[in-house]
Amino acid sequence: MGFFDFLKKKKNLANSIVTKPIVTPNPQGQFVLQINDFSEKMHQSEVLGVNLSPDFEKEFGHLVTGKPRKQGDIIELINYVARIQLWGKEVELWFDAEGIDVNTFLKKVNVSLSWLEQQQEPVCKMIINDLLLLKNGSWLDHNEPAYTEKTFLQRITPTSIDFSKNGSFKVSFDDGNLFSGHEIVITISSKNKLLKASVN
Repeated sequence: MGFFDFLKKKKNLANSIVTKPIVTPNPQGQFVLQINDFSEKMHQSEVLGVNLSPDFEKEFGHLVTGKPRKQGDIIELINYVARIQLWGKEVELWFDAEGIDVNTFLKKVNVSLSWLEQQQEPVCKMIINDLLLLKNGSWLDHNEPAYTEKTFLQRITPTSIDFSKNGSFKVSFDDGNLFSGHEIVITISSKNKLLKASVN
């Protein structure tokens, strides 16, 4: 994965801010999120192992300032989380504000979310193209009938959006137990290009 990919979440800390109201797009389908729409969520994770990729310093170097991390270290991570309405569903939006200009970053987030609000059909098409055959070919239970596009999509629900510092993001879906509880994840580039659907 390219960073501390063996983290064990320890606990959420009590100093989290009270969850804010759900943010909905305006009548034109545009989002105008501001920093006061977000709550700070701090959690601790234990480093179980370290696996570094060449992109580590660029994306996650702020996590290792001071002393090198090693197995057993505890990392405190602060994320910003808001609740938004995407395609009529409540979804959690996450990002890590460490080392970025939040106001500039939120402009990019708003542009991407406004674009995403208009992309339900292309997203669903990507999910069908990438995962329906996998479900029907390898994940059917005994005597479970094959899924159509309609019955497949009826089972899944968007749950969260996680933005990286470079502006790329992932949209996660509850799989409705299509894949034994694994998340369905759509990966989207910083230029708002749909890349792939996968099961995680």
